[in-house]
Amino acid sequence: MRILILLAAALFALSGLGYFAILNSDTIFLYLSPSLSLNIPLWAVILVFSVLGFLASELRSLVLHPDRFFQRFRVSLEKARQQRRIDTYRDFHRACLSCDLRKVKRLFARITPRRAPLDIRVKNLISKRYIWDTPRMLQGFFQLRQEFPNELEVLLPYQQFTLEVGEWGIAEQLSHEIDRLAHNHPEALMGLREVYVQRGDWPACGRQ
Repeated sequence: MRILILLAAALFALSGLGYFAILNSDTIFLYLSPSLSLNIPLWAVILVFSVLGFLASELRSLVLHPDRFFQRFRVSLEKARQQRRIDTYRDFHRACLSCDLRKVKRLFARITPRRAPLDIRVKNLISKRYIWDTPRMLQGFFQLRQEFPNELEVLLPYQQFTLEVGEWGIAEQLSHEIDRLAHNHPEALMGLREVYVQRGDWPACGRQ
């Protein structure tokens, strides 16, 4: 914060000096040789010396406190990486909502699939339903469930997909597992009811 305040004050001072220098057309005359001389605007001289002063200050910090300097550099770099990661996640969620499958694929590859958070991996798999057939989707959900057991974030969309495609045996198993993890979960009860209706098991359906 202190550095930002000093930088803002320096920029404000430079802008003021530059403005008045332009109004007054102030220049500095440099005589280098009988055949070479330069007229340099005052604002340019001020800017150059300000930049040199900043660089000298950073160099002094590096020499006197190298650990602190590199720590500050690492923190700034990590913040930039974190912000890029957040921006990528936000763009990925928007691409999923708009069903922009090309953008979803490109952003998911940028995230690094094996390091992606679980919600990102689930959304990426759900987006594949528009291009994958049913067996491949079931295999994708099965593998994700094996990798992340007892995760409602995987089980709920897996159950919904099995109900949509009529895989009643898998749907019943998933509904019971969801109910075990979250007793009387509405999705588990609705899933079991739909399974019992399809089977014509009216007593079990009535108990739901």
